[in-house]
Amino acid sequence: MGKVGISLKIMPESAEISLDAILEKIKAKYHVEDAQQKPFAFGLNSLDILILTEDKGGTDKIEDFINSIDGVNSLDIVSVSVI
Repeated sequence: MGKVGISLKIMPESAEISLDAILEKIKAKYHVEDAQQKPFAFGLNSLDILILTEDKGGTDKIEDFINSIDGVNSLDIVSVSVI
């Protein structure tokens, strides 16, 4: 088993939601290698992150955790790469 890089795009429920607060909750549980806030539309920013984790078969636990964070509207898996 090796390491896996999981690239995600996280959308908040509104422009008033703190992406920094969402990021801190994710960092408390997972190793975030990179994080960027990018303009999306109408004053709304997305949070694009790269999580490094052990290859343990899937992204379901990560997705479930992030979706359970208050203020997260949706997330998309952009890519999954073995490192």
